[in-house]
Amino acid sequence: MVACVTPALYARSDLAEIERGTSRIAELVPGRRPGKPGGRLGAEVYPALPKACFGGANLICWRDPMNSMSSVSNTVGASRGKAWLILLFCAAYVAFQVFMIVRAHYVPCKQFAFWMFPESTYFKATLTRVLADGREVITSDGAWAVQTGTGKVEYDWQDFVQSYRLDSLGRWERSKGTFDDTIKYFQAALDYVADRMPEDRVTKHLLLTIDYERAGDAVKTLVLASKARSGERQEHGPN
Repeated sequence: MVACVTPALYARSDLAEIERGTSRIAELVPGRRPGKPGGRLGAEVYPALPKACFGGANLICWRDPMNSMSSVSNTVGASRGKAWLILLFCAAYVAFQVFMIVRAHYVPCKQFAFWMFPESTYFKATLTRVLADGREVITSDGAWAVQTGTGKVEYDWQDFVQSYRLDSLGRWERSKGTFDDTIKYFQAALDYVADRMPEDRVTKHLLLTIDYERAGDAVKTLVLASKARSGERQEHGPN
């Protein structure tokens, strides 16, 4: 418990003012007799008052030792509980990050396992249409057109595939992340486009020719093929 009086005892030397101040202290602290007039103020109330209690507006303060010890014990207990909560949170956060990093090595998506220095692989992709008669027709950087009964219909790779540097065909690009991931995304994109061009009835399936160079190594070529188009399977299935 902390008690304070503000009679400005040290601002004046009037004896009556001091007596009123010491009487006030006696009321606040039952059972303890204040110092005698003319003697050292509060010498019997609290022999060693901290200097900080006499700052500002001449406050005179004292603490009950028993209440102070109890307050300190409660504060220490609360601090320990808060420290344990912080430690548990940090441990859970680190464990989650480690789990996501390990998991990223087994799934195509690596948002939670960023590699600061990925492999330096450059590639160039070319889209080719395989027609029903077996001919292969190279598209113009992923764009082509087909003639239908209602007119000409145009398709463009970029209308279906965007981001991760998969949309720019016909020019060299640096692989974003690992090249293995780029191949997986290219294959998925190839199947996606093949399923979404219903007016093109002459294309049997799509091919994606990828020239790539790993970290200064010789240029190599990889060819990906889309799955057979559903329209073609239905049309030529009985044959």
